[in-house]
Amino acid sequence: MSRGRTAFALACSIRELCRQYPDSISGDATFQENITDVGEAHRRWRNLLARLERKYPKLKIVGVWERQKRGAWHVHYVASAR
Repeated sequence: MSRGRTAFALACSIRELCRQYPDSISGDATFQENITDVGEAHRRWRNLLARLERKYPKLKIVGVWERQKRGAWHVHYVASAR
C-alpha cells in the first residue's frame, strides 16, 4: 500500500473511532525539543502515558508516529476515558 493510501486509511480509521466514541479527543504531541531519535521520542511518550494512566486508570490512547520534514518525531493520538 502506498504511503498516501496508508495515510488515508489511517485518517478514516481515526474518524470512525471518534464517531464511535464521541467523548474521545484527538490531537498531536510535539516535543519542545527537536527530538530526531525515535527511541528517545518513544521513551518520552511512554513516560507521559504512564503518568496519565496512573492518574486516569480508564484512559485508553492510540497513537501513530510521524516524522516531520525537519526530522523531528511527533505522535498523532486519539484518547478516550471509557
